[in-house]
Amino acid sequence: MFNKEIYISRRNKLKKLVNDGIIILFGNFDSPINFYNNQYYFRQDSTFLYFFGINLPNLIAVIDINNNEEVIFGNNSDIDDIVWTGKELKINEIANQIGISTTYPLSHVANYLKNKKNIHFLPPYRAEHKLLLSEILNIPSEKQKLLASKKLIQSIVSLREIKDENEIHEITSAINKTYEMIDYAIKNIKTLQYEKDILALFKKFATKNDMNFSFQPIITINNQILHNTEFKNKLIPNQLLLIDTGLETENGYAGDISRIFPIGGKFTPEQQYIYEIVEDTYTKCIDLCKPDIKFLDVHLFAYENIALGLKELNILKGNIDDILTSGVITTFFPCGLGHFLGLDVHDMENYGEELVGYNDKIKKSSEFGLKSLRLAKELKENFVLTIEPGIYFIPELIKQRIKDSKYSQFINKDILEKFIYVKGIRIEDDFLITKKGAKKLGNHFPNKYNEIKEYINEIY
Repeated sequence: MFNKEIYISRRNKLKKLVNDGIIILFGNFDSPINFYNNQYYFRQDSTFLYFFGINLPNLIAVIDINNNEEVIFGNNSDIDDIVWTGKELKINEIANQIGISTTYPLSHVANYLKNKKNIHFLPPYRAEHKLLLSEILNIPSEKQKLLASKKLIQSIVSLREIKDENEIHEITSAINKTYEMIDYAIKNIKTLQYEKDILALFKKFATKNDMNFSFQPIITINNQILHNTEFKNKLIPNQLLLIDTGLETENGYAGDISRIFPIGGKFTPEQQYIYEIVEDTYTKCIDLCKPDIKFLDVHLFAYENIALGLKELNILKGNIDDILTSGVITTFFPCGLGHFLGLDVHDMENYGEELVGYNDKIKKSSEFGLKSLRLAKELKENFVLTIEPGIYFIPELIKQRIKDSKYSQFINKDILEKFIYVKGIRIEDDFLITKKGAKKLGNHFPNKYNEIKEYINEIY
């Protein structure tokens, strides 16, 4: 936990923003794999962590704004718990650590909220939260997302999107440990045969450092698949290996890093050409990111820069304005340029992308490619976000686009055919928005073509 004054300050700010009514925030509950005593790994709800810092299951918090009362609902350990787990929980002692003096058993929640009005809750993303909302507030599950408090969501987003010094330190720590983990695995790559062997080293590193993954690692030679989480493939020379991974700190803050490595130690010419377009786009996008700049505009610049690079390779043809208007660039860059990073690897997206990455002036697109942009609004000082341009050659998408004259008129099919084996390349790092621009967080780890080439050559 952080100092309790941090949690008290966060809750006080939230009360001022919401201003009226009662806020109910659910911690995550134990989740059985196949019977109650065989549990999945517990990970606390990020909103609960942000305002209360308690990394324990089966808790509910209520903030009564009008009566200035804060309550933690949870059950003390009984003898059966102590026999099996050895943990003797005193809810009042835990609550005192974060500045809350009132506690009740879980069974008292419904009675406490009975006849209360103007109750604010977040859209539930877990089944137990939906059940609790149904039981406690008598709200059917199909109506819960619609009735979730927009005012509460917007208030929390306005607090969590601005990272303080403690949070930046935590995120930086997660990033540096992620770099160390990648380095540890890749320096052993000559002895490894399969993607799963890298995963095994990742798990070993994470365990030794008392850390967990911030998301399921992506370790794949099928790097045209954006979020491939299978680990069965053999590591084949001349293929590119995509690693997209992150560790999270004890307080729940995430890192998120992507790198491409040539298996066997050498890039082919086509791999180099594509890598250098991605690298150029990555560097220029960083330079564009400043306070008050719309991240949507940076994303659109990435479209243009990638299109110019592919046109120079003759993969694309025609007038650049027509290329961009047609949307053909989403054949090769079908995802967003980046997203918020914090207590979640895609920070706060459980509230809804439209309320987190967008605002009243900038609406989310429904167009292919652009609809995958998770963050579009104006950047502010102390935002933390990823920047991750990429170029992907997805056979199924290419086949579809080549059949459509709207797109095929801009594609040189014969030239494209020579590059499909490259599959996909992306570079991803994590950045803090400062008054002067985007500052890369964490230590330096090779990301430019020449750096990766030198780094991997020393290994092979």
